[in-house]
Amino acid sequence: MTWQKKARLVIGAFVIVFVAIVIVALRTRKTVPQTGVVPERKDPKAYVENTAGGHYEHEKEGKITFAIKFGSQFSYADGRTKFGDVELTSNRDGRAFTVTSREAVIVQNGQDLKTAHFTGAVRLTNVFIVTVTMSSRSMLRTRFFSSVPSRTSTCPT
Repeated sequence: MTWQKKARLVIGAFVIVFVAIVIVALRTRKTVPQTGVVPERKDPKAYVENTAGGHYEHEKEGKITFAIKFGSQFSYADGRTKFGDVELTSNRDGRAFTVTSREAVIVQNGQDLKTAHFTGAVRLTNVFIVTVTMSSRSMLRTRFFSSVPSRTSTCPT
């Protein structure tokens, strides 16, 4: 047998094996799994929607200036961020305080907290365990003022 005949047999065997491999690969190919149902948007105006909750800390010069724990987050193009089931912890003149509420709308100036408006079961607690509970509360650069009727107790600034 000449070397040409041997080469033809080797090439033929290679082609047969190659075709068999291609057929087997195509036959056992799995179909692409269908994607899940796209979740319904809760707020179509929000460009970021997080319903899983989370935690955010702002740090300045090695110290945490404020921290936010939340159940849901919706961010808007105008710079507002709406949080659900929120707890904000901050520091004023070396004294820590915590504000919890069902909902808060917070506006930041760059990375700093500019304003915050808390609604729904608002609870303000400071380091001295003084607790103020009301239906609505606002904060402007960590200065609190009440947006509820004057008969409701307010926190001094």
